[in-house]
Amino acid sequence: MVKKFCFTFSFILLFAGISGASLKHHWPLDETTLDYDGTWIGAKELITGIEGKMFGYASESDVTQSGIKLLGNPGPQGGSDYAYDLETDGGIGGVATQVYGALPATSDFTAVIWFKTSLPHASQGHIFSNNSGQAGRCNLFIHNSMLGLWADGFSSTLSSEEAVDDGNWHEATFSRKGSTFYLFLDGTLQDTGDFPGVSIDQSTFWMMGRQRSWGGDYEGMVSDVKVYDTNYTQVSTGAWNPAPAAEQIEVGTPNNGGLDVQLSWQTARDPENPDAVNPDVNVHYLYLSDNQNTSSDPNLYLFDTIPVTGDKDTLQTKTLSLDYDGHYYWKVEEGLDDGAGGTYPAGSENNIDGLKWRFETLASVPLLTDPSDQMVDPGETAAFSVEIDSLGPVNQWNWYKQGDPDTLVDDSDSDITITNTQTSSTLEIADADEADGGFYYFEAVNDGGQSEPTTAAELRVKALIGHWKLDGTAADSSGNGNNGTVQAVEGGSNPQWVDGFDGQAFYPDEQYYVQIPHDSIFNVLDSLTVSVWVKGGIMNPNCPFVAKHEFISGWMLNRTGSAGNARFIARDAANYHRYGPFAIGSTDLQDEQWHQVVGVLDSANGHYRIYVDGVLEDTQPYDHTQMVFNDAPILIGASQFNDAINGFALNAALDDVKIYNYAKDPVEVAQDYTSMAGGEICVERPALDISGEAGEPDCVVDMWDLLELSENWLDCALVPECYLY
Repeated sequence: MVKKFCFTFSFILLFAGISGASLKHHWPLDETTLDYDGTWIGAKELITGIEGKMFGYASESDVTQSGIKLLGNPGPQGGSDYAYDLETDGGIGGVATQVYGALPATSDFTAVIWFKTSLPHASQGHIFSNNSGQAGRCNLFIHNSMLGLWADGFSSTLSSEEAVDDGNWHEATFSRKGSTFYLFLDGTLQDTGDFPGVSIDQSTFWMMGRQRSWGGDYEGMVSDVKVYDTNYTQVSTGAWNPAPAAEQIEVGTPNNGGLDVQLSWQTARDPENPDAVNPDVNVHYLYLSDNQNTSSDPNLYLFDTIPVTGDKDTLQTKTLSLDYDGHYYWKVEEGLDDGAGGTYPAGSENNIDGLKWRFETLASVPLLTDPSDQMVDPGETAAFSVEIDSLGPVNQWNWYKQGDPDTLVDDSDSDITITNTQTSSTLEIADADEADGGFYYFEAVNDGGQSEPTTAAELRVKALIGHWKLDGTAADSSGNGNNGTVQAVEGGSNPQWVDGFDGQAFYPDEQYYVQIPHDSIFNVLDSLTVSVWVKGGIMNPNCPFVAKHEFISGWMLNRTGSAGNARFIARDAANYHRYGPFAIGSTDLQDEQWHQVVGVLDSANGHYRIYVDGVLEDTQPYDHTQMVFNDAPILIGASQFNDAINGFALNAALDDVKIYNYAKDPVEVAQDYTSMAGGEICVERPALDISGEAGEPDCVVDMWDLLELSENWLDCALVPECYLY
């Protein structure tokens, strides 16, 4: 295997006029809207006209998740070049291209893909893949910050030498020539290997953002995917390793009131000897656009002619004086020897044209960090902070609370304290209550203008957001007014109210359920606690106790399918938790006794849990930032699947349903149970609890433990010092 062998590839196969290269597939990913026919349709392949389908995106989301757009994100080339943000799905989502055999089985090819991510991907994130566990699978992926290429038949993975999780656009290219495979990153050959006999499967369609089988989730952007029917040695090459490029921002160095920007690149390689500079390149023609933020002219104009200097490793440079707040395009055209002792002029078709690169210069307006989400108990103080980087003095500091319309936050309220400096601002909200909850963002102003607003941060005040006592009605006792109604399925006559754990209880009797309409207060997707009291004999499998559920979104507390245990399900956007892992209790609920069942989702700490009668019974990993949003109703004694109500065959009584907007810890769950049922619960046994009044550990370290320790004082089992026979 050969490493660190430089060869230009940034420009190959990117222009229609390249000799000998035929574009076989092209996914621009420039859509700004998609169609829906039960699945989102998009990612059209231009050569064949085949449209792809989106995997992992719910219809309710309108292809947006968590406030981040899937479509219409700025691409690497700017302007009308857009990108898909495949981090928006919240789970294992991506594009199913519906294109089979995108790469040829055994012949030469080259694939070029632009991508951008800031996540290292502890597990493989498949950027372009047909991997379904089958023979002939192949995938381009990121793993532990590195770009990788693997195909069935490889004896080892091809890997980049450089990390790619830096949040910048990168051009990934992989190519086949005969039995040799090549992996490039931003025009530089990263790795190569000879793998005879590799045959790429033609019977499985290709994916972007995940593998064909259930896994390989890639979290990041993808743009402009192209596949050609030729290898890298058959095409022309141009200037490469540009800087700044690929939508790089905050470029430039302040200099006496102006801004210096250094452009750099390397001279095109010799197609016959990629370890040397192309001997026919005499000069570099440097082109630059006007500032696109102040000009409507998108054209590039010849800026300078620069002689070739140095060898293959020499950076060619040019320092320019540009505007702050600028948005520029540039390229380098390689001027070739004309065979008569001169050089072809700029713009000649005989020269090697260059790819257009894009960058943005330093902002004259303040640059801000984002505030962090806050979760506090009622009465506590919440604090949001931002850092400010400004070229000139800041003269306005503004905090806003999102609403309709957004409102300016000021310190006329005695609970509000705002502290401003030239480099930071802090908003403190004392004695926080439910009315203070919401999303807050910040803006700053200097003589250059107003900053971009920060990302809004959430203030969540811990609260009981729904409480249905079920004492003969489905009224909401939380104070939020989300009253439910009893619904009858076919054959139902009169709902049954029976003796409950506290007051009355609702008995579905396989004919009824309670429906609570969706409300925005239930849009808690990252952490929540749900509790219900259950009493029954033999319960029907999988029947829900309480649920806010729709196909692959939401949550549900129910009975398991094979035993009388409770189960808590918290789904992500990609259906990952449809078949597990689930949090499953160990107590058999089918004993005609009242039991409190509690489900807790805590995505911040990466798990979800189930408790029965105040005791933790199971913890399962939840490796997603949040559940996918749905607007399904809350149902007691039923659930919703594909807009249909089902699962209402539960033959058990239900009482005192509560929903909290935060993840309760084990102590809080135990306190809630004992406040209603009495008794004591040992949440976590102390390490030195070795005895008690009855001679057994009792969850308290006291004199009984000291007595047990003293009775065994100086016992010794060391050999030979003191072992007693």
